[in-house]
Amino acid sequence: MIENSNYSFEGEKEMEKDGIVLFDIDDTLINTKKLSFLAYTDIAKQTGKPFEEISKLKDEYKDSLEFNTDFYPDRLMDFLVKKIGQPIDNPFDKKEIYVESLFEETIDLLTKLKKTKRLGIYSEGFTDYQTRKLEFSGIIDFFDKDLIFIKRRKLDNDSLNVIPDGATVVDDNRKVAEKLDTLKRIKPVWLNMFKNEILEGISTIKKLNEVHDLVKVRVS
Repeated sequence: MIENSNYSFEGEKEMEKDGIVLFDIDDTLINTKKLSFLAYTDIAKQTGKPFEEISKLKDEYKDSLEFNTDFYPDRLMDFLVKKIGQPIDNPFDKKEIYVESLFEETIDLLTKLKKTKRLGIYSEGFTDYQTRKLEFSGIIDFFDKDLIFIKRRKLDNDSLNVIPDGATVVDDNRKVAEKLDTLKRIKPVWLNMFKNEILEGISTIKKLNEVHDLVKVRVS
């Protein structure tokens, strides 16, 4: 059974698993916008600077990146310390901002799916930072260790080849869903929370908890 907020599965009865479901992390399981807001609010309080000034400096750093997924918090903090000229405790090292940034339905969905599915991650970014999100938010134990795939470029062919045949992959990025659909051996699910749009031939959902019915979880 799950215990408290640590989501421990010790003692849980083993059941036959009939499929694999992989999840993106950012804006799929974790509300990255909320995570960023909490972090930059913390920095503003520490430095006495307006939130808008911190946000503007953050944007300056992000404009230097080739892709959004090249974001690395330790490098951002070095950038901010140099710009502001004072020491700053790294808010991205604080577990509470990750816990607070989980989407409301994340824990409930993963708890239900884990009973009959093997769960994993298919994410893009730096391995240590993406893993930190899973660990600090407390959800890492929901996922099979051998099904956690974190790639620097998730749409490269070498990266795509690691996805098991027949796996369902849930992602908020339309381009990712469309690319996965071309492979045919993978079942993409596009999580489109913010727009009234669907993709022809690709499962499209508005809320994360819709994954539960979509993958036809067996009732024990």
